[in-house]
Amino acid sequence: MLLIKDLLMEATEVRFDCQRVEDLTALDTMMSERAARADAILAWIAQPSAEEEIALRHIASAAPHIPLLLSTEFPNAESAVRWASFGIQDLVPRDGLRPETLANAIMFAIARSLRNARAGHDELTALPTRAIWQDRLSHALRRSRRNNSLMAMMVIDIDDFKQVNDVLGHDIGDAFLIEIGHRIRATVRSRDTVARIGGDEFAILLEDVPFAEAALRVARKIIRAVAEPVVLARASLKAAVSIGIAILDPDQPNLDADWAHQASDIALYDAKRLGKNQYSVFTADMDRALLSSLQLDSDLLDGVEADEFVFYYQPMVSTDTGHLEGFEALLRWERASGEIVAPDEFLPALERLGLMDRISRTLFARALDQLGNWRTLTGAPLSMHVNLSATQLIDQHFSDMLLGLIAHADLPPSALTIELTETVAFRYGALIEGEFARLRRHGVRFAIDDFGTGYNSMTYLKQFQPDVVKIDRSFIATMNESRVDAAIVRAQSVMAESLGIDAIAEGVETAEQLDALRLMRGVNFIQGYLTGRPMSAADLERDYIPLREMLHDRRPQMIR
Repeated sequence: MLLIKDLLMEATEVRFDCQRVEDLTALDTMMSERAARADAILAWIAQPSAEEEIALRHIASAAPHIPLLLSTEFPNAESAVRWASFGIQDLVPRDGLRPETLANAIMFAIARSLRNARAGHDELTALPTRAIWQDRLSHALRRSRRNNSLMAMMVIDIDDFKQVNDVLGHDIGDAFLIEIGHRIRATVRSRDTVARIGGDEFAILLEDVPFAEAALRVARKIIRAVAEPVVLARASLKAAVSIGIAILDPDQPNLDADWAHQASDIALYDAKRLGKNQYSVFTADMDRALLSSLQLDSDLLDGVEADEFVFYYQPMVSTDTGHLEGFEALLRWERASGEIVAPDEFLPALERLGLMDRISRTLFARALDQLGNWRTLTGAPLSMHVNLSATQLIDQHFSDMLLGLIAHADLPPSALTIELTETVAFRYGALIEGEFARLRRHGVRFAIDDFGTGYNSMTYLKQFQPDVVKIDRSFIATMNESRVDAAIVRAQSVMAESLGIDAIAEGVETAEQLDALRLMRGVNFIQGYLTGRPMSAADLERDYIPLREMLHDRRPQMIR
């Protein structure tokens, strides 16, 4: 390090602030954490080994906007081409190295990097910016008409990227963006254009597409590539993207750059509406669907202002005795017209518009106060289950609010059980663990919903150690006809019992299903139409609270 500093001081009046890193592994880690801090990187290696070449590749990928130079002994042409292919921007031979040679190489690399940035390349990802993208799209459209060739445009948005920045910080967010950009670039041909056109939004232009399905194959490749965990210095993150695709046919009337952008944006909107982590292809019908979606957004805003969102409550009862044990709170939209709307029809839009935070405090305050009243009226230690989204659970302010409402309702924290689906656990495990553990320390219970439907059910049991698992209704529905589903339910119930956690069977609709569950060990509670549909608080008090005397009568009977 002293030799390099001395050489640079001899060569120029410019004072380089040099930081020495012991090895490439440490440098790789530093660049993942602080991807925008260095003006240039000089790797001083006699002859890179295979492992060191891999590390250099990672460094070039983590910080493509920072020039990476390699000082080595006796570089040959084959090695130079290989190193250049993964990001080495200049070679500084050791033999006869003079101060001016080293300083000029570094200064030239920095100047070239700045020139590229000014020429329209994003400073963070080194991908073309929106301005360059627009120019290339216009030229490509002209070539498409001239050659009568098919093209495709994709707009790619990282799902829930804001949470990464909010929870882990912008340094991790930047490194995350760099890696996602690198993966997208690696999935397409060298002649295709990949650009960063917004904060967490990328665009791809595929020219000379042989047929439309080829573009869909690329979209599937991108989704698979992005789904691999992104390993950074302080976290391992699971990413997902939504992709809007517009197939650009030169015979199409009114085809221009504006139409291509509008069509792909509408398709992206559709992919988000359908639940994210997928692609959607623009069709003429989407214009009408977009209008419908925009109308839904407007109605949701009006509904929030009019306080039209409420919880409905579905009873959960003891499998053995039939006694009421608690409820699951389920969100419903009671429109002014009297229509009751289920969450599948509005919840994605409600979360996308950021409206859940506006209604959460009111809904949870009412639900917990209701639970306190029902515990008093029945004399029974009733509990309540609620589903939380990842955006709520990673927000410390939401957790503080929830704990405050529990205390205000004079309830023990154990009266509340928070349900997480396996999908949420899979995609947000690293982000939600902190608040998850914090709420558990206060006594709040946790359940894994839809248990057994994902690929990593056992992993989630180990990672989250829930108090409850809810056996998915898909297994319950066919357990009396399918030996496989019956065996799955039985195995889950035995496992729950051996781990000392409660098991709840969802979707119980027939007496035959109840009889089968009663023969199994470990299924403590059931929930479904057999014991009660979701109902309003008023209906619950009319139909269930009068049965509170039965709660003290220990005869095994079902609540109807």
